[in-house]
Amino acid sequence: MSVTASKLEPIYPEPGADLGPLLEQRLSHPALQGVQAAARCSERMGVSAYVIGGPVRDMFLGWPVADIDVVVEGDGIGFAGELAAGEGAKMVPYARFGTALV
Repeated sequence: MSVTASKLEPIYPEPGADLGPLLEQRLSHPALQGVQAAARCSERMGVSAYVIGGPVRDMFLGWPVADIDVVVEGDGIGFAGELAAGEGAKMVPYARFGTALV
């Protein structure tokens, strides 16, 4: 089941809970594909990557999630370049902030 425009009930997971099933249930298909692509990229590069910010809040509150924010330990722009290359996507770096959009 993926979220489109409808609102689901909020959830309050226990600290340390496995959120994988929740991601699969509550993220839009494109957002879930993005999380899975970021996970593959982090494994290939041997770096830790985490979904953060508003999308996590929205998922917990039951609101639709259309995009994701990922933070990595290390070179964020390098990670974004590798992610984009692996997925055949475009990457826009923001060197001033050490961030990128894929």
